[in-house]
Amino acid sequence: MTIPAKPAEGNLFKIGIVASRTGISVERLRAWERRYGLAPAHRDGQTRFYSEAQVERLHAIKTLLDRGNAIRRVVHLDDEELARRVATADSLAAGGLHVGLVGAPLVLLHRHATTLQADQETPESGILVVGSWPSLESFLAARDALPEMHRLVLFQASLDDQLTSEVGERVPGAGVVTAYRYASRSALERFESEGRAAMALDRGVSWPDIEDACLAWKGPVQDSAHEAFSEEMLLHIITAASASTSAISGPLAEMLLEINHLSDHTERCEEVGADEVGESLASARSTLEAALERLVHHNGLLDSMN
Repeated sequence: MTIPAKPAEGNLFKIGIVASRTGISVERLRAWERRYGLAPAHRDGQTRFYSEAQVERLHAIKTLLDRGNAIRRVVHLDDEELARRVATADSLAAGGLHVGLVGAPLVLLHRHATTLQADQETPESGILVVGSWPSLESFLAARDALPEMHRLVLFQASLDDQLTSEVGERVPGAGVVTAYRYASRSALERFESEGRAAMALDRGVSWPDIEDACLAWKGPVQDSAHEAFSEEMLLHIITAASASTSAISGPLAEMLLEINHLSDHTERCEEVGADEVGESLASARSTLEAALERLVHHNGLLDSMN
């Protein structure tokens, strides 16, 4: 018979201690193990032992449940996202997450959820809708009387990243979550590449899905492709590389210079497929910049630039 290794003192905790530390009952911990695979770190017969990391994770999950999140929406989040949501919940605990809604489908979803919440006495989620506009036109007309918002959920019949950007400029202090009915592949790819929040608003979407998207919002990825190397920097690298032992930095800088010029031209083109070409150029530029940064750093090609 194999004897289980004895848990290291202070590293593992019995289920009763975990229940006491997290506020999650023993029965619920066992149920979560069956339903969601939250198995303990170690077993000794029928005795369950949880690690310190597991206890911290369970405590974070309990915090989000107390703020109105459903267990199925948080149990599979990775540790980084779980910690981020707890931090967001803590920072907004006093006043809630202020959300604005633009579009009739979103307004209807929220009204339906509000009615259900009143009937079923469900807990508050921490999401506070501070403004709703049935159309984009009504939202734009109210630009001088907009409430303070942390998130703006924008409905679009057809996904349009340019429209999202324009609306975002009207509410610079709010993160924009776009809910769409239809979307082209290229539009979805642009949203994904920019790190923008977009969700399909089909018949299966409920108000908690909207709340979850608002809480999960991280902000768009900042496009630094043009900023990583200015034309002045590229010209300096080309000149410095020609006078050094670097035989690669100069040609890389020349290629980046040409890609920048071609990207500028592509943005002004109305030719079919220009958008897709622009996305490919941006991806190529990012790869080349990463390679050039390593060479520039190693050879000190920008050290002499004022």
